Parts: sequence; C-alpha cells; structure tokens
Amino acid sequence: MCARWKTFNPGIAAEARVRDEAGAAIDRWWRAFADKKDDIAALFTQEQDWDLPAWIHEHLGAIDPNLMWEFGPGIDNGHRLVITPENRHDLRPLVDQMLASAPAIDGWSFLDHRPREPFSMVEMTVEGRTGAPLAATGFKCEKGRFNFIDIAVEFPKSFLRDNEDLADSQAFVLIECLLGEEDLDKWVGNIDVRSKPWRSSGVEGLAAAFDECRESIIAELPDGPFYRSVDDNEWTLFELKPQTADDYPAQSDMYVGKSASQELWENAHSGVRFDSLRYSRHGEVFCYLKVDGSEGLEGERFQDKADIEDALGEKLRADGFGCCIGGGTGLRYSYVDLALTDLWGGINAIRQVLQAGNIAKRSWVQFFDADWVTEWVGVWDDSPAPPLPDLGD
Repeated sequence: MCARWKTFNPGIAAEARVRDEAGAAIDRWWRAFADKKDDIAALFTQEQDWDLPAWIHEHLGAIDPNLMWEFGPGIDNGHRLVITPENRHDLRPLVDQMLASAPAIDGWSFLDHRPREPFSMVEMTVEGRTGAPLAATGFKCEKGRFNFIDIAVEFPKSFLRDNEDLADSQAFVLIECLLGEEDLDKWVGNIDVRSKPWRSSGVEGLAAAFDECRESIIAELPDGPFYRSVDDNEWTLFELKPQTADDYPAQSDMYVGKSASQELWENAHSGVRFDSLRYSRHGEVFCYLKVDGSEGLEGERFQDKADIEDALGEKLRADGFGCCIGGGTGLRYSYVDLALTDLWGGINAIRQVLQAGNIAKRSWVQFFDADWVTEWVGVWDDSPAPPLPDLGD
C-alpha cells in the first residue's frame, strides 16, 4: 500500500504500518549519516577512499530505491546533500518528510532539489556529466502549451550533425544547472536542440531570460482566484473513450467532462505533469471530488451530480474557500473539479457538506498535481483507500 505523507489519516491500519516502517527507515538513515558525516567529508578532500555509492544504496535505498542523491558545496559553507526522486514526482511528499526529519549538523545543508548553479560552475558540471566540453552557443525561451516554458538550445551545425545525442544531454544538464531542478520540473516544457542560428546571446543569460518569461506567464494569469470569475468563463465539453476495467485510478473512467478552463483540464488529462502554480497566482490548489456511483444514490440526500456541485459551490464560495470549475461522469465514478484557495478549509467544508448529504463511503478528494497524485482525503473518516495509479517500484 502507498502511504500518504501530506494527507494521512490514521484510520487505515495497513497504511499506518507502511508509514511507521518508512519513518523508522528514515530515522536509521539520518543516524547512519550523522555517524558517517566525517568520513563522507573526507572523500571530498581525498583523505579517504571508500565505496560511497554502495553505502548510500544500503542506507538511503532502504527508504526507497527510487531516491537519487548528489553532494556539492553547502549553501553558505561546508557541504550539501541533495535527496531527490527526480521524475518520480509522487515521492516528493516522502522526501519532504525526510528533510523535515533531518538533524541539524554543522557544516551540512540538506536540499530536496538540485539548486541553481552559477555559470562559473556550469561548464565544469556539464563536462563532468556528459564527458565533453559544453558546446552550446545560444538559447531561446518561449511560452509553450500548458503554461510551460519551452527552451531551445543552439549548437554549431557541425557539432549537432555528428553529436545529436550528446547535444540533447548537454542541453538538459545545462538547463538543470542554470535553472535548478525545481524550476526544471515545474516550468520547463519541451527542450529542443537546433543548429539554425537566431539572434541569441550566450547561454550564460538563460536563467535571466527564463525568469522573465515565467514572470510574463504569471502576469497573464487571472487577477483573482477562480471563484471570483468562474461564472464569466467559457465552459468546454469533452468526450472521452475509456476502456472498461475492474476499477479506475484518477479519472480514467470518465467519458464526458466539462471545465471552465479548457487548457487546465487538458493538462490534467494529458499525462503531462500538472502543477497548480502554472494556473493560479493566488495559491489555489486544483483537485477533484471522486464519488463511487456503482451502488446508486439510495440513502443519499443528493438527487444527482448537479445537486452535489450546487451544494459544494454554495458552501465553498460562502466561506471564501474556492469553487467548482468542472466535472465529469465516468463508467463507475462521478467527478467534481475544484479550485481551492484554502486547501484544508476547503476540504473540511467539502466533507461537512457531503457527510450531511450521506454521500457514499467510497468518496474522496484527490489532486491533479504530479507531486500529490497518491495523496487523498476520504470524505468519511472510514473511507477506504481509492484506486491509485501504478507508478512502478
């Protein structure tokens, strides 16, 4: 069973055991690190020689084998350790828990993303990770689909012709180093390499150009939260063709949907990573209610999904917690999409309304954000776990 770290409720014994086991592994890791910190630091000055990767695999891998790591200079001084799940975004809450449990150790900084590097270090990093000197000569940043920033990196035509795979690797490492892993994850869309020259400056200006592009995207987002303007939005209807299955994670059984934000909805259903910050500058979290309708509405005080939407919308707006921005009907489940300005205030209001309406026990609030894809909140304290996507080992 997958354990929740942001939305945990101790009502499910199997999940509690998984969390307890992971918590014990985290404690063992930090104790082992504290005991070994001087030996690790000695490696950086070549005062010792021992198998650090094997030691990390034994101790950090005991928490989750998908966790990656990287050492570097500390934030102010000393050393840093980055612990990151890279593209396993569902493990971000686990990493957050790890760093929250990290001890204070003199001379050490602990981070959950690779930070930005000054350009003076980037060339060395690119050469060290790709095995060749940096050959990029320019770049271009522009707004892409789903409010991502697409980046093209320019290389000499002769280099690109003979080393396209190397150019791809160098472009990725260059962007990660200059922007940092967090901005890469949340904001960078397509990364392209090109030989056609354009009026671009050297790659050392990429971070500043990226920041300017991001600020322009944020400036184009709605002036206020969704609940202030949703009635004026143009709504879009969608038709899908789901495959029948025993059960359906996320919204995978949906065959008809609607949304007050077409691009947001398409992003959430595209398989491309979603992050709420690309659609709101007011801290809204985009999530959805999922209700199992396989047993019908007998015993419930709601006539249909529209009745649920109306009740939730009225309560959320009255409290200033958000609003409904869409929904859908699936082969088994019904959905109401939500924009919450106050996450926990909104969730508590949702639970209050739905419990008063005697909604089915198999009802949950779930999340579109890639980092929260395995987090969920049951409408009832004894709601069972919902079906979750299989994200691999």
